[in-house]
Amino acid sequence: MTKDVQIITADFVLPIEDPPFEQGGVAIAEGAILAMGSKEKLSQQFPRGNPTHFAQGALLPGLINPHLIVDANALARRLKPWLDPNNEHFNFVEWLLTYAELKSQLSPEELSASIQSNLIKTQSAGITTLGAVSSWDDSIQLYEKSPLRIVAFAEILNLNKQKAAHDFESAISNIEKIAEHELKRITPGLAPFSAFTLSKNLLKILAQHADEYHLPVHLHVAETFSEMEFFYASKGDITDHLFPEAGWKEIPPPHQMTPIQYLREIDFLKPNLILMGCLHLGATDLAILEQAHAKILLAPQAFYRLKLGEIPFQKTFAASLTTALATLGSPWGGGISLWEELRATTTHLEKNGVVFSYEDLLKKVTLDAAKCLLIEQQIGSLKKDKRADLLVINTQAKDTAALAERLVLDTDEANVQAMWVDGNRVS
Repeated sequence: MTKDVQIITADFVLPIEDPPFEQGGVAIAEGAILAMGSKEKLSQQFPRGNPTHFAQGALLPGLINPHLIVDANALARRLKPWLDPNNEHFNFVEWLLTYAELKSQLSPEELSASIQSNLIKTQSAGITTLGAVSSWDDSIQLYEKSPLRIVAFAEILNLNKQKAAHDFESAISNIEKIAEHELKRITPGLAPFSAFTLSKNLLKILAQHADEYHLPVHLHVAETFSEMEFFYASKGDITDHLFPEAGWKEIPPPHQMTPIQYLREIDFLKPNLILMGCLHLGATDLAILEQAHAKILLAPQAFYRLKLGEIPFQKTFAASLTTALATLGSPWGGGISLWEELRATTTHLEKNGVVFSYEDLLKKVTLDAAKCLLIEQQIGSLKKDKRADLLVINTQAKDTAALAERLVLDTDEANVQAMWVDGNRVS
């Protein structure tokens, strides 16, 4: 078997679950990591292996973006005026209604072009695994053509009455299609938009499917103060603007609880739930999330441009919760690059005097992101028997002490030297 072994080494190795070290790497075969160690140890263990060394390179697990809306790039230009920093009258609910209406009008050609562009840009940014969110029926065909590992989240926005039933049925169909064909690099997920756009009954049906197929579930929650108003008192922008525009005549009675408490009330808070947002939290909400083992996703660039509020980094990072970074996508004011999200996070943490480590930040785009997608046993760190999803970054770091910091602060697309997904080199 050793003649089929690839030995990939670099000046620096950052395993994520173990301390960084110099002049080492991994041996891989049949898509899996066989061993990790020094160059010398690996060459002795696999004398007939095929070695590749990257000078001035840092070897680490491929980055993981757990949430990117891949099919809406065509909306970015049309929605750009909404995201103008000088727009003092920005209203998230009105923006969301506009986004949903425009998205429902996108042609198959626009949807296809957006997905293909996002997959290419994702790969260029050093991301080997993508949580791809889309409501388009034919998205899976495009995912199959990409070399990336993809969790295909079926989006259910439910703000367009003409498309609501179709999106729901399509989401269930896509789950069954992926499960039936047992696609090697593609697994299914569900992405109901929020607890204020889907009824309790619909959420329960989706939860049953998620349990049956062991799926990760995305949900936007506690992103705006309007959402807090809605769940507490059935007042505010959601009842005044969203319900009438969406054609919903019946306004529910006040729940007199936070969005997090509501999700607990309807038994939707489970370990497979990934919460995008959690900016506006009640006094007991973090404890509720900890008890449920739920996960949190933060997309700093999009959150700031959408003026959603301050991100409670210190509270969420200090809690015993899995928290990862994601990008959302260009119509939302985000982008593709997780390196940019890392730097946006760093800027905020430093500005607010929050103590952090660069190693922990890198964990939020590797192992913690894998935990969000329920695939941490397969990827997210360099470890024996995990899948060989690897990334080599050109770095000017002088030693391991500065390695993580230099990676976070210096890396962009031009620094990506090589990538492997499932042991296959893709860049």
